[in-house]
Amino acid sequence: MAIAEEYRERYPDRVRVIEGTSGSKAGDLNLAWEHIDTPYVLLLDADETVDAAFVARGLDVLEDSPSVGIVQGRKVERYPYDSGLARFVSVERRHSTWMDHPFMHDVFGASHFAGSAALLRYEVPLAVDGWSDETLTEDIDLTLRLYLDTSWRVRYVPGMVARTLNPKSVLTLVRQRRRWARGWVSALATHGVDILRNGRRLGWIRSVGLIWLLFTAVNAPLYTVFPALVVGWLLGLAPTVPFWLVVSLAIIVIPARVIAFGYAALRDPEIPVRARPLSIAELLVHTSLWIPMTWFIQLHALYLQLSGAPKIWEGTEKAVRQPSETTSSIVTRDGHARPK
Repeated sequence: MAIAEEYRERYPDRVRVIEGTSGSKAGDLNLAWEHIDTPYVLLLDADETVDAAFVARGLDVLEDSPSVGIVQGRKVERYPYDSGLARFVSVERRHSTWMDHPFMHDVFGASHFAGSAALLRYEVPLAVDGWSDETLTEDIDLTLRLYLDTSWRVRYVPGMVARTLNPKSVLTLVRQRRRWARGWVSALATHGVDILRNGRRLGWIRSVGLIWLLFTAVNAPLYTVFPALVVGWLLGLAPTVPFWLVVSLAIIVIPARVIAFGYAALRDPEIPVRARPLSIAELLVHTSLWIPMTWFIQLHALYLQLSGAPKIWEGTEKAVRQPSETTSSIVTRDGHARPK
C-alpha cells in the first residue's frame, strides 16, 4: 500500500489508489471496477510483474478477436531456485502453466481465467454481475459463468509471461492449494450439471474439457489409490479390482506423472534447468512428493466441502521479496494504476 501511495503522490494525474475493505479479493475487485473508465484492464496480483510486451500482446489479441473477453498470461516463478520450497513449487507450476493450461486451451477450447496476470475487457465481468464473494476461487467461478451465460471466451497465451513469487512456507502452500482445491470442487458441484446440459451450445469438446478441468481438483486417487491397492495385494488383502488391472494402472500412472513433471521442468523455455546430477535427482524427488501432497490436500478439501465447513478466504503470504497476495493492482490502458 505504501508503494501505491508513493506513486499516487508522484503521478497524481495518472494514479488512483482504492483500498480494498471487503475482506475478499472478489469483493475488492467489484469495488475497484466501479472506478474504471477504460475499455481494457490489466489485472495483477501484488507480487506479479510484467513487461510492456505482455501488455502489448494482450491488447493485440483483444483488438483482433472480438469474441475474446479475457487474455490470460502465464505465471512463472521469479526466483525458482531460491530455496528447496521454491524448487518444489516450481516443479508443479511449470507443468501446470506450460503443459496443462495450453493443452486445455488448444485441444478442448476450455482455457480458464487464473485470477490475475491477465487483460480483460471492462464489460466482461459486468456481463455476469461481477465476481462472486461466495466462492473461495472467484477466478474459476467467473470463468464458468462466462462460458455458461455469455459468448465471451478466454484465450491463454503462454508467451505472455508474468513473474510471481512463491508461498512463504510449506504451511502457507498447503493452505493456498487447499483453498484452490475446495473452490474447484465447489465449482464442479455448482456448475458441473449446467456445463453438461449446455454441451450443444458450448460444443461437446469444450464441455468435456471444462468438466475434466474441474475434475483435476479431485483426481489424486488416480495416482495414489491404485499403488495402495498393489500393496494390499502383496499383503494378501485382495481388493475387489482385478490384480492385473491394479498393477497395470499403478505402473502406468505413477511414471507418467513423474515423466510429465520432469519433461515440463527440463523443457520449459522460461526457466533454465540446472542439469546437474543432484539437481535432476532433486527434481525427481520433488515430482514424486507432489503425489502424496496433492492427495492430502484434495482429501482434506473434500472433507471440508462435504462437512459444510465455513468458507474462509485466506490470502497467501509470499516469500520475502514481495507484498501479500491479498492485494491486487489494476492497470488500465490509459496508464492508471489502481492497487487495492
